[in-house]
Amino acid sequence: MKCKKLISAVCAVVMAAGMAGVPAVSEVVKLDTAISASAADYNAASDFETEVKGDGTILIKKYVGSSAVMNIPPTINGRNVSEIDGGAFQYNKTIEKAVIPSTVTVMGSFCFDDCNNLKEVTLPNSIKEIPASAFYNTKIASINIPSSVTKIGSGAFRLSSLTSVTVPSSVTSIDSQAFADCQYLTRANISANVTSLPLYLFNNCELLSSVTLPNTLREIGWNCFDNCPSLSSIELPSSLKSIGMSAFSGC
Repeated sequence: MKCKKLISAVCAVVMAAGMAGVPAVSEVVKLDTAISASAADYNAASDFETEVKGDGTILIKKYVGSSAVMNIPPTINGRNVSEIDGGAFQYNKTIEKAVIPSTVTVMGSFCFDDCNNLKEVTLPNSIKEIPASAFYNTKIASINIPSSVTKIGSGAFRLSSLTSVTVPSSVTSIDSQAFADCQYLTRANISANVTSLPLYLFNNCELLSSVTLPNTLREIGWNCFDNCPSLSSIELPSSLKSIGMSAFSGC
C-alpha cells in the first residue's frame, strides 16, 4: 500500500514538472487565433486580376474587390507579388485605404490616378520610385515617403489633399508638377541631395506658407512656386545658382 502511494506521488511530481514547460490549452488557442487574424487582414487572391511575369513573380493588374481597404497580399498562389501595373487602380472609387507589401519593388505610372476616395496609403521600403501621376487627384492628406525612394515622378501627388510633405534625403530627382495644385498643402520640406526643383513643382499651392530647401540646391525651375500667395518668405541656400522665370510669381 505504501509502495502504491509512493509511486503515485512520484508520478504527480513528474507530471507537474512536465506541464510547467507546456503552454496552457487556452494559450495555444489564442496563438492560433492571432495567426488566423493576421492572415485574414490580406485581401483574397480573387480580389485581384494578376499576371505571372517572366521571372515567376506576380504583377497586379487590377483590383476587383468590394472592400474599401485594399491590403495586397505579399504572395499569391505561392508566388511573390513584385509589381503593380500602370493604371492598375486608376479611377477606382471603392478603395479608401491601400497597403502595399514589402515584396513590391515597382509601381507603374497612374497606378492610383483619380482614386477619388483614397485617403490613406502605406508604401513599402522596397520601392525606388513614386511614378508619374501615381496619386493624382486622391484624398491622401499625408504620406510617409520611404527612404528607399530616389525619384518622384511628374504629377505624382498633383491635386491630392496633402497638407504637408517631407521629401527624404534618399530622393535625388523630382519631376515637374509633382506637388502642384495641392490646395491644402501648407508645409514642404525638401531634404538634402536634391539639386534641382523642376517646372511648376508647387504651382497653385495657395496655402503653402513654409518651405525648407536643402543646401545642395542649385536650380529652381520656371513657375516652381507660381501662384503660392501664402508664401511670404523663403530662405534660399547659398548653393543656389539659377532661378527660373516666374519661379515666385504670385507669391
